[in-house]
Amino acid sequence: MEYEIKTKKLYSKYSPVRWAEGEPYWVSNASYSAPAKPIEKLHYHNMYEMGICVEGSGEFQINDRLYRFGKGDIVFVNHYTPHFSNSDHGYPAKWRVVFFDPIKLMQLAGMLDPDKALMAANVDISFSGVFSPDENPNLTNFINNIIKQSEIKDEYTDISLAFSIGSFIIACTRYAKTHPVDAKPMMINRQHYHKIAPAIAIINSHMGNSSMISEDALARICKMSVPNLRKLFIKYTGLSPKVYINHTRMAYAEYLLSNTDMTILKIANEVGYSEVSGFNRIFKATFGMSPSEYRKQNQG
Repeated sequence: MEYEIKTKKLYSKYSPVRWAEGEPYWVSNASYSAPAKPIEKLHYHNMYEMGICVEGSGEFQINDRLYRFGKGDIVFVNHYTPHFSNSDHGYPAKWRVVFFDPIKLMQLAGMLDPDKALMAANVDISFSGVFSPDENPNLTNFINNIIKQSEIKDEYTDISLAFSIGSFIIACTRYAKTHPVDAKPMMINRQHYHKIAPAIAIINSHMGNSSMISEDALARICKMSVPNLRKLFIKYTGLSPKVYINHTRMAYAEYLLSNTDMTILKIANEVGYSEVSGFNRIFKATFGMSPSEYRKQNQG
């Protein structure tokens, strides 16, 4: 599929797949109805992501490549690869998406030796991109079959998905050998990044509790000093802990506004603001509009 190279470097941040925490895979019905506007930020996570567009159209940026997508197109995003998507205004895009953790899947499939599972799962798929069904029918079939299996929900679903996604990884690796695409994963020292992983987990699960996510509390959880915590956060996320917390709160508030009927006061409390006025001020500074305006434009 054709793409446009974007030379402007966008802000990227680590964004865990919140609803898949601790799980080997997670299947999502994602709906995006953002108005047409340039993509201004990217995120990345530690799970592979693949999906098929079931409705709508828009733009999908992966690293520096900007793709157009429409109904029936498929996407594959390698883990730790910065990406983001926007829908065309008036054409909300709906995706059926599967996220998966290759290490947990290898263990689920019977490779219980952690070292062997890590070796098998760390064979990075050397491409990410958006493809039309005609361009890559095998990849399309894999994604459709994996999504169908995930909907069966019986005692065989987990193991079936583990083997199917394992086969998918092998197929993608073989495809990449003859169809090279230069969309490499974001270069991250994962071993060192894990030093602040406990803090990030606490931020995501307790963003409404300011005392639990203070810099002092996070430093204690990571067993390091506050200055070292700040240094590692800036190194691996590009943000100080305080700014990272604020971005995380706003990202979750954005999701709740678009996908739930929670009141704005309830959302403000959920993400850690005791007063809605303070939440409204920070939200408008982040997104350029009030929470109520954002909900009006983006809720599908």
